[in-house]
Amino acid sequence: PLLTASHGVLWVWFRYVHRADCIQCCFWNLPLDGFYYWIYLTHWSLWLEVAYTMLLVPVTYACQASLEKTKLSEVLEEESPLEQGTRLVEGTDSAPFLSCCTSGFSPSTSGGAVQGNLALPDRLKEDDSKIADIKNESCLNRSMMVIFQIVNPLALSVVLLYWTLVRPVWKLCPFYNGEDCRTVPDYLGFFVHGIDWILMTILFLVGRVPYYLSNALWLTAGMLVYAAWTYIHFLLKIGLPSATPCDDYPLNECPIYNALDWHNPTEALALVAQIVLVGTPVLSLTYKGLARLRDSCGRAE
Repeated sequence: PLLTASHGVLWVWFRYVHRADCIQCCFWNLPLDGFYYWIYLTHWSLWLEVAYTMLLVPVTYACQASLEKTKLSEVLEEESPLEQGTRLVEGTDSAPFLSCCTSGFSPSTSGGAVQGNLALPDRLKEDDSKIADIKNESCLNRSMMVIFQIVNPLALSVVLLYWTLVRPVWKLCPFYNGEDCRTVPDYLGFFVHGIDWILMTILFLVGRVPYYLSNALWLTAGMLVYAAWTYIHFLLKIGLPSATPCDDYPLNECPIYNALDWHNPTEALALVAQIVLVGTPVLSLTYKGLARLRDSCGRAE
C-alpha cells in the first residue's frame, strides 16, 4: 500500500535481492557445519524465509490471474457485445484487458458480435483441470499464509534472543572490558541477526499480505517445536561442532545455546515458558499493530 504502480520494477528487484541474500546465507555455513547446521533457530528462520519468498511468486501470479478473471466476468455481465466491441475499437483502458478473451470477435458485423457473445461464456467455464488448478492454488495460498504468520515475528525473535541471551549487546568487547566479553560478529552474523529482519520488515510494511491475530498460534507452535528439538538434542547427546567453544561439558553434551541448557531443566523450562507465554503473544500483537498501521496508510492514500 505504500508503493505506487510506478515502483513495481524496483519492488520486484528488491524481492529478488532479498531472496538471493537469504539463499546465500543459508548455504554459507552449510558445508562447514554439516548436520550441525540444522540445529540452530537462526537457520530454521532463514529457510522459512526462503520458502516464503519462493511461494510469493506463484501465489502472486495466481491472485493476479484470479483478479483479472473476476474483472472480466463483471465487465461481460454489464456490457453488451456491441459495447464491448466499441470499447475495443475506441482503445479504452479495458481494451487490452478484453482483447485477450475476444480474439476472433468482429464488432463491425452483428453476426460476428453474436458469435463473440456466444464464445465468451464458453471461455469462462471451468473444466476439471481448471478446478484442479484452483485447488492447487488454494494449497499454495494456505501454505504461504501459514509461513507468513510465523516468519515475520520469528525473524524479530531471532534478533532479540541473539542480542540479549546468546551474545548480549552490552557484553560486546567494544563496550565491556570484562573477561567474558563477547567478540563482535562478522558481516554474516550481523545479516542473519539484524539486517535480514530489517529487510523482512520492509517487505511486510510495503506488502499487502494480511496478518491475522487469530493465526498467532502458528508462531507459538513453531516455538514449541524448536523447544522440543533442543530437548531431543540434549537427550541424544548430539552436541556442537568441534570448532564451537564449549568449556562446561563434553562436546557431545554441549547445549545449542547456553541460555537454554537442559542440564538445568528448571531454568530451561522457565525460559521456554517466558518465550511461549509472554514473548510470542507480544510479538504477535506487535505485528498486528504494524499491519493495522500499514493498512491505514494504504486506505489513506
